[in-house]
Amino acid sequence: MKKLKDPKSSLERFFKNADFLKEALGPILFQLPPRWRCNPERLGEFLSALPVEYLYAIEFREISWYNQQVYDLLKKYNVAFCIYELEYHQTPEVITANHMYIRLHGPEKKYEGSYSTEDLSNWAKKCQRWISDGKDIYFFFDNDQNGYAVENALLLKKYMENYSSTVT
Repeated sequence: MKKLKDPKSSLERFFKNADFLKEALGPILFQLPPRWRCNPERLGEFLSALPVEYLYAIEFREISWYNQQVYDLLKKYNVAFCIYELEYHQTPEVITANHMYIRLHGPEKKYEGSYSTEDLSNWAKKCQRWISDGKDIYFFFDNDQNGYAVENALLLKKYMENYSSTVT
């Protein structure tokens, strides 16, 4: 709601609560609104205020954010560019951190539908390549209608097990 403005007080309160999760806390996702256009100066101010001891990802819902200046800022602060698919929109597969954050919201409609075995196999191959490059992968399914998220996650995990013994 604050569009990355004045992060200090909000972040202090947020991390005080997030710390209760201890080792269960994974990357923290910030999702920007779909109609908010690129503002690299404000993004840089926000990123510089983030405590360095946590992992972060940012999901940009407006394509003007897909540019080298933004990618460079994310790299500078080791913040993952959230790779996602939503209603036929696939973000660029940009790597900006030592971890990756991937969200699949549904193959055709928002939060609906099941991904094909071919799609999941392709994601598994990409993930294996990124893992072999030393990246930690955080992969989320948000196509939860009719339980597809669980089905798809289990199938992706099965494909990944063909490549690696470190999949959880």
